[in-house]
Amino acid sequence: MFFMRVGIDFDDVLVDTNPSLLGFHNEQFGTAHWMEDVQSFDLSRLWGCTPDEAHERLEAWYYSSHHANLVPVFGAQEAVMHLANFCELHIITARHAHLAEVTSALVGRHFPDVFAGVHFVGYNGRGHGSKARACQELGVTILLEDAPHHAHAVAAVGIPVLLFDAPWNGDVAGDNIIRVHTWAEAVDHITRL
Repeated sequence: MFFMRVGIDFDDVLVDTNPSLLGFHNEQFGTAHWMEDVQSFDLSRLWGCTPDEAHERLEAWYYSSHHANLVPVFGAQEAVMHLANFCELHIITARHAHLAEVTSALVGRHFPDVFAGVHFVGYNGRGHGSKARACQELGVTILLEDAPHHAHAVAAVGIPVLLFDAPWNGDVAGDNIIRVHTWAEAVDHITRL
């Protein structure tokens, strides 16, 4: 019997997305970007291209070996296995549903039989679906997230957010938002709820 339903973001919370994406972009387009360079979700600014070109490059990465070889964030596998003993876990991702196959392959490889569901809120390169609505519909007790806009939206509907520290969210703060730096910190917060 589970006493808590936990929502967990996929990219840069469960898997190390930005290092892989930057490696792909650096290799394909001759750039030399590092994690510290990623200050927002507007990749067109970072990459010096149009939003349409950024979307095309992101789509190419999803079907590349870089994406297929994504690795879990340090401590994520052990943490979710532990949490699965007393929580019902759901991935709530801003990825679009057309990425279900490539996403599910990674979930199955790194987190087999752990999640009750994978929910795609429909990121399409030009806007974001509502993680707040998804959390409410699922009855999520807490969300683990790294994106500022999702953290604020979910916190605004009264659901606490554990915000994984990243260069793109350094100035994020607010009611119901608790910054964490590691999976161990996140597990500690959840077990104290």
